[in-house]
Amino acid sequence: MTAANEETPRLSNTARTRYWVAAGALVVTSAIYAAAFIIMKGAVQDIPPLTFVTMRFAVASIALLPLLVAATRRNEGNVPTSKRRGLVSGILFGAGMIFELVALSVSDAGRAAFIISMYIVFAPLLALLLYRYPVTIRIIVAVPVAVFGMFLLSSTPGGTLMGDLFALGSAFAFAGHVLAVERFPHRSDWRVMTFMQCLTVTVGAGILALLTENAFAGITASGWAAILFAGIVATALTLAIQVVAQRFVPPSQTAMLFALGAPFAAFFGFVFRDEVLTVVGLIGCGLIFIASVISTTEPHRST
Repeated sequence: MTAANEETPRLSNTARTRYWVAAGALVVTSAIYAAAFIIMKGAVQDIPPLTFVTMRFAVASIALLPLLVAATRRNEGNVPTSKRRGLVSGILFGAGMIFELVALSVSDAGRAAFIISMYIVFAPLLALLLYRYPVTIRIIVAVPVAVFGMFLLSSTPGGTLMGDLFALGSAFAFAGHVLAVERFPHRSDWRVMTFMQCLTVTVGAGILALLTENAFAGITASGWAAILFAGIVATALTLAIQVVAQRFVPPSQTAMLFALGAPFAAFFGFVFRDEVLTVVGLIGCGLIFIASVISTTEPHRST
């Protein structure tokens, strides 16, 4: 993919349809991630963060294994390249997930989601610095609106300095992950890349869990339910959607669409966990949604 991804006019009707389907799929992914936020918030009170991440991605890897076998047997796509790309993006995604879980262990879900959503700012800036992607007018308008919305959303109470710092680290890691996935060549196999990301996180988090936590002991039935949902639905399914959808949606727009996870998480936290959501916080959620719409008013071509 090239810088042209960010601004290419006159798309065909087929390309426009693919763009909007992909964008819609990313919005659904944001809602799933937000639901997982709430579930994980409860789970990390009983399960150490690194253990949870390890089990979540181990379940996802098992769920994706049949797809990997099928791709390898048929030799579809460039399997070695897919594995290497999946390894790099898996390291970034794993770092983001670990930081996110630590943040959730000491902060409310809505507040953590607000800070992590700052990667909508980091992603286009990193794209500009690393790949010289142009910053379009839509992004110039949408990012300040989103930042102001997230500033208002930060009025939601329930956080600590440590939690905020880990959430910020998660935002940087996820911004890098969005760019890494966007750089996947089209010839690469999405099944291999998705599996490699999950396997990389499983191995890395598992080693850290064994070294630093009382890992894999005393997981309750509710804990296993959270692990299964997070692993199958909020990891295997959503990563596969992201890898495919980002072939049609540029990284800055992907990051903006994923920013919808912040208002989703704040809303779910208010409904299911009685976390406080003020009127100002609701206005912030609305502004983030508006910014997401602004950033996706016109589809762009992916190559």
